[in-house]
Amino acid sequence: PFCLSGIDHCVSQPCVRGECIEQQHGYQCVCDAGWVGPHCDQEKDECQPNPCLNGGGCLDRYIGYTCQCKPGFRGVNCEKNIDECASGPCQNHGVCKDGINSYTCQCSSPFTGKHCEVEQDPCASHPCERGGVCLPSLDYTSYTCKCPPGWQGARCNEDVNECVRTPCKNGGHCKNTQGSYICKCQLGYSGHNCQMDIDDCSPNPCLNGGLCVDNVANFSCDCRAG
Repeated sequence: PFCLSGIDHCVSQPCVRGECIEQQHGYQCVCDAGWVGPHCDQEKDECQPNPCLNGGGCLDRYIGYTCQCKPGFRGVNCEKNIDECASGPCQNHGVCKDGINSYTCQCSSPFTGKHCEVEQDPCASHPCERGGVCLPSLDYTSYTCKCPPGWQGARCNEDVNECVRTPCKNGGHCKNTQGSYICKCQLGYSGHNCQMDIDDCSPNPCLNGGLCVDNVANFSCDCRAG
């Protein structure tokens, strides 16, 4: 055991916020929680070092501290990232990706918008003319027009000049029209493309049993003897 000096160093209660422990040549203060210093007379700053995470601000209090968290975080030490996807903000089967004080929705076609609330329909304005069929793209951000015969262009509003392909046969003259064409046939031919030789033997113009021979735009009769 220590041989004490006989002087009670703790009798004066030197420890302001703590317990005085007698020592051989003096005393030692064991401070209460939240107090420091040789005489436990200095309030401890629990904010040094800063215990608050993720940029949180520390507010020192009597025997403790409070963290003022930045938006998007919570917890005693701001250690928890708030899940903004927990409320299910994405509509129409959109997938929510949590961020810091934010979220993003990954939308499925044909939906878009912050919450996948907007349905895209590039054909809603009926852009294809002349009876063309509007076909949306796979991502629903654009369209193509399937045009009817005789029409072309992005919106099927451009006339196809069919006469470029020289559709009229047997010397027929081609005239382009809106969405189609007309063939003016040479004498002796008929049909949409002047492809048919007119049968000048129908009805048979030859009399007395004569045999009719058809030619182009005329005929000849092979008469019977007599």
